[in-house]
Amino acid sequence: MTWIFSNLSDLEKLIEYESKINYFFPKSQISAICQYNEKKFNPEILLDVIHTHPKVIIYNNIYENYYYIPPNEFIARFKGE
Repeated sequence: MTWIFSNLSDLEKLIEYESKINYFFPKSQISAICQYNEKKFNPEILLDVIHTHPKVIIYNNIYENYYYIPPNEFIARFKGE
């Protein structure tokens, strides 16, 4: 995901996309893995990303994400509504 560093507004769009994609996945039989290098992203961005995923894999362990925020709620918070 380091390609996103070329433009800050793209980074905001990525985080919004990460949340909105959760409208799609529960209705499909598709799975995806989003990979973020923790050394290349600041902690605030990683926290936003974690909030957008119902499950996370951290150091080869899969967890139900208790910090997950559903898309409608996350997007409203992210946009300051």
